[in-house]
Amino acid sequence: MCLGLGIGVGLSAGSALLMETNPPAIAGEIASARGMANFLGLCTGTAVAGAVLMSVLAQSASVRITNSPDLLSSGSIEVTASSVSFVANFDLRASLTGLELTSAQLDQAVEINVESRLIALRASLSVLGLAALLPIVTFRHLPTRRQEAD
Repeated sequence: MCLGLGIGVGLSAGSALLMETNPPAIAGEIASARGMANFLGLCTGTAVAGAVLMSVLAQSASVRITNSPDLLSSGSIEVTASSVSFVANFDLRASLTGLELTSAQLDQAVEINVESRLIALRASLSVLGLAALLPIVTFRHLPTRRQEAD
């Protein structure tokens, strides 16, 4: 929620400043460029956040399974970057039931799933939070007064 609030305030302030500091004759061009920049920024942010989310999830799950002697000894759980996804605990338990794991091993796999998802979400939201702060740097370079039309 705070991330959305920060982005919304930044976009509103930036849009208002752009419209006020430029001649009304080019308002259409400014609005079009601003809309395109918003769209590209949102798409890029979503792609970067998704990439961070999935790579941290894969890394965290892989490390936790490797460091878990009970799960590693079964030899039936293998984690690769392409096999990792966000899975509900119930669905994970159901998919691992056929692997002849003990209930303690199933519980441990679910716990690894929960911990890895939380770590991945924190990493992804941290990257998005830092990206939301970048406009503060660019706002310093915006014009300070209205430019007159030639």
